[in-house]
Amino acid sequence: VEDDHATLSTVESVNVTTTAETVSPPDTTSPCHTTGVLNVSCNVGGQTLTDLIEVGEGGSLGNAILTHQLTNHGWVSNLTIKSQGIINGGIITGIITNEGTLKDFEFRGLSITGGTLAGTITNTSQIGGYFRDVHLAPNTHIKGGKLAGKIRGDHHAPAWLEDMEINAKSQIEGVIIGEGV
Repeated sequence: VEDDHATLSTVESVNVTTTAETVSPPDTTSPCHTTGVLNVSCNVGGQTLTDLIEVGEGGSLGNAILTHQLTNHGWVSNLTIKSQGIINGGIITGIITNEGTLKDFEFRGLSITGGTLAGTITNTSQIGGYFRDVHLAPNTHIKGGKLAGKIRGDHHAPAWLEDMEINAKSQIEGVIIGEGV
């Protein structure tokens, strides 16, 4: 029995180590191009992007301002999403300031503040990641993490929340409270 426990502890340790490595900032020494498809790690240092249309499976984008639609198959982190900006898919991490829309993604970061969340969202943050002051598009499904501030869903097609915490003094409307909330 002790050997089985030691094996389980090792697996947990590997998972924690892997998570810690994957949320580290993008390598700023990698060559960056901001048009077409990005397949490397790229920190653009606060630059506004207007031509990048996709982050590939091997790509990561950090510290950018997004003003248009971006398909994400990799990682994006520490972004400002302007009102016309849309990110669809992939893994989102870091601190996100959102005036646009984030759709169908996995969240592993600290916070997403503002904007609209849509589709299916899984919050697997290991650091208490939360969504604050967000609008939930019709029929959005969020699993995991935390909600804070004013959360507004659609009364005719409410968002579905499950396995999460809602911070004290938050205002929630237009949602269905599911299991584990």
